[in-house]
Amino acid sequence: MCQLTSLAMVMNAMGLYIKTIGENMKKQVIFIFILLKSICLFCEENDYAFVKKAINQFWSTLPYGTNWTLSCSSVLKEKNKTSDFYDRDKAFDNNLETAWVEGVSGSGINEYIMEYVCTKDSENFNYQESIEKDGIQVFLSVNNGYCKSENLFLKNNRVKKAKIVFYDTPISVGQNSTKIKDEPIIIYENIIDFKDSIDKQNFSFIINARDDNIYSSPFIVMQLIILDVYPGTDYDNTCISEINVYGEYVSDSVSN
Repeated sequence: MCQLTSLAMVMNAMGLYIKTIGENMKKQVIFIFILLKSICLFCEENDYAFVKKAINQFWSTLPYGTNWTLSCSSVLKEKNKTSDFYDRDKAFDNNLETAWVEGVSGSGINEYIMEYVCTKDSENFNYQESIEKDGIQVFLSVNNGYCKSENLFLKNNRVKKAKIVFYDTPISVGQNSTKIKDEPIIIYENIIDFKDSIDKQNFSFIINARDDNIYSSPFIVMQLIILDVYPGTDYDNTCISEINVYGEYVSDSVSN
């Protein structure tokens, strides 16, 4: 993401500088000023473009979310294995013998995986109900590392620290299509630490959808970003075997 604050500071300084220089130099500086401003506006508009693209892809297949390739940053490809052997769906297949494995060079710092957050009954949330019931409690469980065996768990990297980000994107659900109605915004972010354990690890967060009286439903996406890892003994690939995430309205989760 662009450092918009830094760009803005540079542009303000250039604006003051323009007033003190000659005409020839002024033309060159004004050109650079316009270029920087264009870059700044482009970055601001596209900061969360990857979220919109992922959401559009989610609704483009049946069942929804099938082969949701845009919901992760990379996937490991290995010879003699199918192209989807380590893809993101392997982290959501209820099978500890499979895993999503990031595919960049190095240990996968800043690589990410995303998932759609709905209720335990696979129902979408509602803006009005989220406000009336004091927000949404999200439950996250993670089987960290390659959990097929203790041997593979130790040979590959495991996530040590991750950033959790929740995005809220208003949608309208029609009979034949679902459309994004506004830009994604971040409604919650936090840093979580993982134990170096093959056992399931549980987390919980309270999030609040935007206060929206125009649209009815938010499409809420959780992003898990790798910040640090426990190094594997043999391979510099970071793995997650299983992720399960769902939410409940806060007042409902308290009453349960």
